[in-house]
Amino acid sequence: MICVCGASCDGCTYHDSECNGGCEARQGRVFWTKYINADVCPVYQCVADNGYKNCGDCAKLPCETWCTLKDPEMSDEEHQKSIDDRVAKLKTIRI
Repeated sequence: MICVCGASCDGCTYHDSECNGGCEARQGRVFWTKYINADVCPVYQCVADNGYKNCGDCAKLPCETWCTLKDPEMSDEEHQKSIDDRVAKLKTIRI
């Protein structure tokens, strides 16, 4: 399963427990949004508001939201690699 931001749910330890189906099934109301004081993932909300299928439809990819939503357990280098990998994935697939 691929999220609108290009993240893969496969292998995620939260997918079956706290996320229960991923961002699409939960309409962006995923477990980690509580840590940023939000009800809905800002990336998911942007995709929905703009009528996109995923972030790959947006000319601003990767946007400031992507860059600021960093897992605090990731180094800056890991975060940038995650962004690069997700951008590449979204440019080659349609979800």
